[in-house]
Amino acid sequence: MRLISVTIAVLVVLFMYAQNSWTFEGSGEWQEGDAMLLDVVETGSGYLIGAGNRSGSGSTSAWYGHLLKLDPHGALLTSRRLWNHDDIHYSIVSIQEDLASGDWLVFGHIRDAEGARGIATYRCHADLTPIDSSYHVFPGLGLVSFGNVTRDTDGTYLIAAAGRVSTPLPDRMILMRFGADGDLLDERTFLLTAQPPPIAHPYVIPRHVITMDGGGSLVGCAGDLQDVIPSERSSFHRFDQAFTLQGSFYPPHADGSVDPWGIAEGWKTISEHHFMHRQTNGDLIVSGRRGSLSHGYRAAINRITEDGGWISAFLPESSSWYDYPFMLNSSWQREDGRVLFGMIEAYHTPVAGLPLDPNRIHVWELDTMLNPLCSAQVAHGDELDLYYQPQRIKATSDGGIIVIGGVASLSDPNPIFDYWAVKLGPDDCLTIGMEEHASLSAHLFPNPGTEGFTATLNGPVVHGGTLRLFDAQGRLAGTTPVQQSSARFNAQGLVPGMYFYHISDAHGRPRGSGKWVKE
Repeated sequence: MRLISVTIAVLVVLFMYAQNSWTFEGSGEWQEGDAMLLDVVETGSGYLIGAGNRSGSGSTSAWYGHLLKLDPHGALLTSRRLWNHDDIHYSIVSIQEDLASGDWLVFGHIRDAEGARGIATYRCHADLTPIDSSYHVFPGLGLVSFGNVTRDTDGTYLIAAAGRVSTPLPDRMILMRFGADGDLLDERTFLLTAQPPPIAHPYVIPRHVITMDGGGSLVGCAGDLQDVIPSERSSFHRFDQAFTLQGSFYPPHADGSVDPWGIAEGWKTISEHHFMHRQTNGDLIVSGRRGSLSHGYRAAINRITEDGGWISAFLPESSSWYDYPFMLNSSWQREDGRVLFGMIEAYHTPVAGLPLDPNRIHVWELDTMLNPLCSAQVAHGDELDLYYQPQRIKATSDGGIIVIGGVASLSDPNPIFDYWAVKLGPDDCLTIGMEEHASLSAHLFPNPGTEGFTATLNGPVVHGGTLRLFDAQGRLAGTTPVQQSSARFNAQGLVPGMYFYHISDAHGRPRGSGKWVKE
């Protein structure tokens, strides 16, 4: 364990390599344990970042929330500790701006002196001078956690939190509405319904809540509020303005088996770390992970209809057995509908006794149908023996991308996380798969065809990789290897119709995607 007693001067920009690109790393005040950046918003004068510093370890550790102000180039301007109560522990989750006053409203987790868990709010002016703070605890609950806050159409804020009393996993959903002043206005708790449950270890973990047209909200969960589906499946639940459950839907079984939103045999639906966006036509963009212990896990993002029908997906290729989306929000939607997506390659499986290994952080920008437009490797832990834990990805007003979280040096025998953020400029994402960049695209012939096609990649020679073909329902129709930038697909056993292909190189980087029609 290391003891760090530093001032905010230690929070420095490590380097800036371009006006629109920078990296920020540093340690937190009062830090004896992990320090993590947890949310970021862009302001007129730079960036406001919410951070958590941990003192101690385990269940007795104390968390301190901080706000950091950075200038447009990532240099630290000031820092302020929130919730100055030494016997109450806080961790920031979300920063919201009061559109009328320009003040900030911060939401976080809380554990009070008696061990009760709940939700805390903190209000401050634009210069970070405090206004007030409050918290609401749920006595008897051993866990209260949430991942996002959504502003409703009436200016109030919605939270869907997970809770548990004595069960090993969360067994209840708590819906809450907060006013612009941070006061709790309404709450309702929903317990798992089946008695006894049809599965051995039922759970419900709300990941994201969004508002719906015409009022009400939609909550995406890992697990199921109503115990209809097995574990490691997703569920979605609609509520009206009064938090009355209106209905639920589940990912469809694309081929009638247990492989919903089927992509390949054994791959399950998105299960962990939901983050949702609504498209203008009502479709949903849902990001998370797919996989199983026997097949490995992959980060994934889907486009589905508002009642759960599968439309399209993007699953980055990787040589790692365990990939993961970013922890709090793994996707973000630009105003024009384009989607950002972030993946942790070689995620550390949280099993006691397993050491951390270096990992790699990737981001993509996708079109509205989730075809890749550009990609960037944000961090490569193998080079400096580092492990990164990104929390959020967001778009910036200059067309760039910002990623925040923590980084740990594995050369330390007891590695702990320090602050870490990366800002990419609009030109730092390598363009792929766009017509105006034909050097990184594929040509299919014949298209349409009857017996199959040959795909030829333009640009640098690709010595290895995979072409995957999907039918219109998203089921995997087949794969074929890529050799010397060429792949031949035999489609004699396929029924006529439209198909979608995705090509990746040997390192999992997308190299082309599009449509093929069998006559």
